[in-house]
Amino acid sequence: MKKSVLNLATSVILLCAGSFSTLYGQDNPVASNTKKAPSYSSSPAAEAADPKGNAMIFLESNLLKKFNKAFPEAKDAVWYRDGNMTRFYFHGDGTIVRSAMNEKGRLLFTIRYYEPDHLPRAVASAIRDAFPGYKMRQVTEVSIDEKIAFIVKVDGMDDWLQVKYLDGDVTILQKFTY
Repeated sequence: MKKSVLNLATSVILLCAGSFSTLYGQDNPVASNTKKAPSYSSSPAAEAADPKGNAMIFLESNLLKKFNKAFPEAKDAVWYRDGNMTRFYFHGDGTIVRSAMNEKGRLLFTIRYYEPDHLPRAVASAIRDAFPGYKMRQVTEVSIDEKIAFIVKVDGMDDWLQVKYLDGDVTILQKFTY
């Protein structure tokens, strides 16, 4: 009985604390989810951002300009603050993109997910040559600074591989057997 009362009291305290932070906690990204995100420019990213899905209530105009310059194809953009960086999630040109910028608008990384038909020809050729008889299925492109790595899932008859293309080299990251 004593344990049940203690569990109930703990639950009530947690619910009250969660409600209080939702009403007053501006540092909590979830707390600002319910507010409409003001913007100072009519950019595609600002207009496409859904206020309910956009955890950041305000995106500085300088950061917004740099985002729009870096990603003019962005649609359905959503962003949120994560420590000293702002993370972005959006769609564009047949890709799903995750990215992050620091407070000064410097691009930290970009991760793109897309179908193999969007791969650069040199990358697709190198992977086809390295794995004849395999079919490329999914691509994850990771960009950090000036380096771009392509992680591609390729399917074979008895297995599938996760391969990496970086600086002209193709290596197997993982192999899975059916």
